[in-house]
Amino acid sequence: MYDVHVPNGYISKESPNHWGYDYAMITVSEDLTAYAKFNLGIMTDGMMSDSEKVYCTGFPETVENPDGAEEIVNNTTYLHQKFTGEGYIQADVANEMPERRFCHNADTFGGNSGGPVYVESVLGTNTYYTVIGIHTYGNRANEVNGGTQMTTNMLHFYKNNPNIYWGS
Repeated sequence: MYDVHVPNGYISKESPNHWGYDYAMITVSEDLTAYAKFNLGIMTDGMMSDSEKVYCTGFPETVENPDGAEEIVNNTTYLHQKFTGEGYIQADVANEMPERRFCHNADTFGGNSGGPVYVESVLGTNTYYTVIGIHTYGNRANEVNGGTQMTTNMLHFYKNNPNIYWGS
């Protein structure tokens, strides 16, 4: 069983820049903590340069053939494997809402939208993943992808949502 929660700013599209609300939360009855645990965080100035690697993970519908051929194959052939691309945040001088949108060049495929864009931090023997945005579109022609940044409002949407049980 699952439920989908979408922010009112996207549903009403009252704002001319409703892209800033291009995110949702899906709650499921199953415990998914065995897959991975991600923190939610805000993008720092250091991440806005090409100095820190970002990752984009998802279960896209189509992927490049794993044998290296240029051909695109249906991911159902490969049992919906998880794919992670890596890259960097890219400058976006034409951005209408820089506080909510960003560009990155991590490898993505059709169907990656909605997946997390995150950074990896290693402290001692522990590895932490912090989601800084959500992948929303890709443009293979110019090798630039876009996403919606995590903002304080998004953190409130997720963390203060009555549909999530955070445990005791």
